Amino acid sequence: MCLGASGGGGSGREAAGGLECSSLEIWFKAQDDCLRARICDVATLAPGETYQFDASDCVGPDWQGSTWIRASEPMGVAVDIYGRDILMTYIGEPEPYNFMQEDGSGEISPTTGERVAYGPLIYSEYQGWDTGVQVMNLSQTVNAKVKVYFLDRSGDVITTLVDWICPRGSQTFFLPIVADLPGTWVGSLRVESQDWWTPGTTAVTAPYVVGVATLMTYSDVARTETQQAIAYNLLPEHKSYLWQVGEQVGGLGSGVGLLAIPSLLKDLDGSGVTSETAIMNLVTKPGFTDFAICSYDQNGLLDFVCEKLHDRQVECIDLQTWGYVNNGFKGSAVISAQQPILCPRTGSLL
Repeated sequence: MCLGASGGGGSGREAAGGLECSSLEIWFKAQDDCLRARICDVATLAPGETYQFDASDCVGPDWQGSTWIRASEPMGVAVDIYGRDILMTYIGEPEPYNFMQEDGSGEISPTTGERVAYGPLIYSEYQGWDTGVQVMNLSQTVNAKVKVYFLDRSGDVITTLVDWICPRGSQTFFLPIVADLPGTWVGSLRVESQDWWTPGTTAVTAPYVVGVATLMTYSDVARTETQQAIAYNLLPEHKSYLWQVGEQVGGLGSGVGLLAIPSLLKDLDGSGVTSETAIMNLVTKPGFTDFAICSYDQNGLLDFVCEKLHDRQVECIDLQTWGYVNNGFKGSAVISAQQPILCPRTGSLL
């Protein structure tokens, strides 16, 4: 089963990845509607076939909510949010599954849903940019109590929000309407699904959640025209860092220490495109993480730069003002916190 949050004016693209034909169901659940979900389509896909479904054909305009897809074969799902001359794309997250090995010794796949998710880049009224964060409850039986932490670049908590999410439902945290979120800034966020209980009942273990961040920039304060927009999936623990203090003795046993950026551009004068990169240290233990930024062009390794971030800190790099690569650069990069030869280690690792 593949999960994804979706809003009105969007469409989903499903690609069958199994070796047999697959039947699939597409379900929609409106935000703040805990009563019922709506099945919108039942389709059949051949192996390798791609199927596109327009959400507006089922739920109509001005709809916002969540979507899940039930299929009989493995699927890959991409979601497009379009309108106002912009396009944002993200991927659907698979639901956790517990298939066992033939000898019954254990799971053949890790859990894909998590109780903590990270957003390394968010804007709050910064140079016309604003952010909305949509969180989906993966449980189909119990409500989720979700707490969202908004952090500045140094990792300090600016404010927190707590809200309830219906089973298989979603909730949006839109930064411009958060009353106690001061100023204009660039930062990060962390989403936590929490245990909860009511008197006289059994405690409920925190359900798994997934999330999507949508970032838009507007031409004026009235938000009449959208100029740019991006969307990305929030990072669950297995793709980032095991909350709260990692495990084992730290290092790569606690999280991811190697990142690849396949496309990096500094070509504003030529193609009119430049890249901005946000790097977040997810470690919460006091200390620093040393890492290397290795840049590559078509001939191979071009250069590397050693930097460090303290716990929970975010660094934003605008390549147009970054002097380590020349104008006209078109290449890629690798960010590594596991290179003791390039950069000496003095603190905890990602």
